[in-house]
Formats: sequence, C-alpha cells, structure tokens
Amino acid sequence: MVENTSYYALRRCPGTAADAWWVNASRHRDVPPAIAALLSGRARVEVNRDETVEALVWAERVDGFQHGGDPPLRVYPHDPR
Repeated sequence: MVENTSYYALRRCPGTAADAWWVNASRHRDVPPAIAALLSGRARVEVNRDETVEALVWAERVDGFQHGGDPPLRVYPHDPR
C-alpha cells in the first residue's frame, strides 16, 4: 500500500509587525526545524502535516504572533489543524 503524504509550505511574511516577531523567535532555543530554516534566510520551506502543526503551535506562543492581521508566517494551502 502506498501512503500519500500531504505537504505544506510555510512562508515567511514581510512587514514591520512580522519582522518584530521574527526577532523574538530568533531569541528562543527551542525553535522547531521548519522555523529554524526560515530564520536562516529561507523564504519558504516544505513540511509534512506534523511538522506544520508543530511549527504553528510553537509560533503562536512567541510574543507578537498576530491572528487576523499580518501574521509573520503563512501556511499553504491551509492550516492543517
């Protein structure tokens, strides 16, 4: 049996509020691998569902993450939670 894995793209979003969040995120030692890749300069990273959920849950705990406004991080095609 072949299992199809769904992949998601996490993208770093520009903007003043988002930039402040990325600075806050870079100060943490427990950064998930997907966020670490974005912190290292990548604009986009492809991850599986579990990695996406891990990154989003962690990101929402960092000061400055906005819901509804201009978030520092976007998920394509959608948030898998």
